[in-house]
Amino acid sequence: MRLSGQLKSYVGLDASEAGKARDEYSKAVADRCKPRPAIEFEQFPCPEKPSRLLVAINVDPSLSLVGVEVTADKARENYGGEAFVFPIRSGTDARYLEPGQLPMFMTPQIRRVAVMASRIPPGTVVYFRNTGWRFEFLEVCEEENVLRFREPVTPKPRDVNLPLDRVLSVYQGADGEWMMVIETLH
Repeated sequence: MRLSGQLKSYVGLDASEAGKARDEYSKAVADRCKPRPAIEFEQFPCPEKPSRLLVAINVDPSLSLVGVEVTADKARENYGGEAFVFPIRSGTDARYLEPGQLPMFMTPQIRRVAVMASRIPPGTVVYFRNTGWRFEFLEVCEEENVLRFREPVTPKPRDVNLPLDRVLSVYQGADGEWMMVIETLH
């Protein structure tokens, strides 16, 4: 239940309602998402009423954009065929890409870098193999085409933005350390 944009309480479901919610969500993803993302469901007891259930839907990150089919109103838009929007997660909200932003997301390399970098926990120090730099990872900002970092402990730490298209590789080493290789400018 929401009140003024803030979550006030959870409304749990009984077992049959939880099953129906999972089925309906699964059907909506199958019918309306292209390509179809991988989803998993989890159930938890409702904090307010442990006899009722909360259903969580986990959507795996995707290396390609996932379009969601929306209804096109023929009478109003003069088009009644398939139409798609492209939501991008931004914190707890979804933003929709504008037509001019779509080309940025169509490069598989940039999508791969964004997905891999999104697995780095915020606050983790990332080692840049080909430069020797170490920066604290803050976040992936796909809409702005950047990875945000903070300089390590210095008298005046500053935030640094790195364009996604300058990153050649993101990976976790055998020792668990996150590393990047970037294109350097000469």
